[in-house]
Amino acid sequence: MKKKIISIIIVILLILVGVGVFLYLKTDMFKSNQQLFWNYAIKNSEVTELFNNDSVKEIKNKKINNSYKINSKLDINTEDGEYLINSNTNSKNLNDIFTQVEFTKDSENIVDFNLVKKNNVVGLKMDELANGYITWWHLLSLFFKSLDSCDYITLKNSDLKSLAEKIGLENTNSFPDNINWGTYVDILEIQQDDVDYISNKYMKLIINDTNKKNYEKSGSAGIKINDKIHTATTYKMTITENESKKILSDVFNELSKDSRTLNIISSKLKMLNLPSEYTQINYLSEKFTKIKSNIDSLETTDDELLEITVYAEKSELIQTDIKVKDERIIKIVYDKENNKINLKQELLNDNITNKFVLSISDVLNKIVSNVDEMIIDNHVSEDKNTMTTKVNVICKNNITISYISTTEITDNISTSNDYEQSKKIILNDLTKEQLQKLYNAIINNIKGIYQDKKALISNN
Repeated sequence: MKKKIISIIIVILLILVGVGVFLYLKTDMFKSNQQLFWNYAIKNSEVTELFNNDSVKEIKNKKINNSYKINSKLDINTEDGEYLINSNTNSKNLNDIFTQVEFTKDSENIVDFNLVKKNNVVGLKMDELANGYITWWHLLSLFFKSLDSCDYITLKNSDLKSLAEKIGLENTNSFPDNINWGTYVDILEIQQDDVDYISNKYMKLIINDTNKKNYEKSGSAGIKINDKIHTATTYKMTITENESKKILSDVFNELSKDSRTLNIISSKLKMLNLPSEYTQINYLSEKFTKIKSNIDSLETTDDELLEITVYAEKSELIQTDIKVKDERIIKIVYDKENNKINLKQELLNDNITNKFVLSISDVLNKIVSNVDEMIIDNHVSEDKNTMTTKVNVICKNNITISYISTTEITDNISTSNDYEQSKKIILNDLTKEQLQKLYNAIINNIKGIYQDKKALISNN
């Protein structure tokens, strides 16, 4: 009888443990405020899936071996008028790309130019630059008797460091000899196991630098998304300047010793064809150690710096609020149903003077402070042949900015022989003397073009 009772007790305990484990893993029961906050905070990384999901990757892969076209429009509406930048790209393949760009104000042309990529050569055609105000091609005719005009300025993607030295640019040690065009997308690609490693390692470090007093559960709140009210539970983390300083210092200290992450960073830098001394593990480690020292030297206080609040409904993150001191609140709202992200900013203080960690520059602060709301939308068609990206920005002073770009995998592209039929000059083939004279002449010519275009824009 005793054995039966003991067996029943053991079975009941196992059931209770099983139920407890299930509830812990599948629900928010038994979890601390700290655990709950980070459970939802790390889901902010899902925002990158808007531009890096399987559908987007399929479009990117198709661009490698198929022809495609990209039509983009940037529209800036102000009290002074409407500014438009239209760009049309037609690509037979990654080594044969032709782009036309036009900038207008109130439908009047301000400037236009062509960009081409032919195998290992890139070229720029802009009428004012080639045949403009001081006709600097006359300088070149002193060296090339047959050259009385030129349409395209072209550049070979080779010996770029040597070219920079011939022009007279300083600090050319870090210049790559060539640019591997195909790697710039690959630089952003990180294997999932590496992402998991970095996320887990540095999230644990941040958690260890905070404690229970930094976290709280704030009850429920109503969140409106697409005219629908969501009832969300809120979890909050608050940290001071001193705590932020310690977190950043510890992160960069760990980075300087983290061989796996250093190797990942080094491999990405090597894709840029930088000189080997700038991609060495020891060099990167020393840089991170220096950043740590700079952070340690900052003067900070126990004043609150950041308050981050996450809103969860049915175990899904629907909004994140980031409050920076008493200066601003940035709200990130996720509309997964429509594949949209909505960013809103509320300024709490007109006199923003904070210089600690988050403020990169006064100019950036001024730009960011003028943004009220941003909506980002990215959609891929069912056949995975068309991707449309939309960005709408509402600013102060009645300024609105909208950007739309459509990429389409198609054989129906416009072809142009403009580059083949035009006169062109290759910068790499010029001597040091020719390059320096040409460089100085172009700079002066650009100044003249800028002043004329500035006057044209102001008068419209």
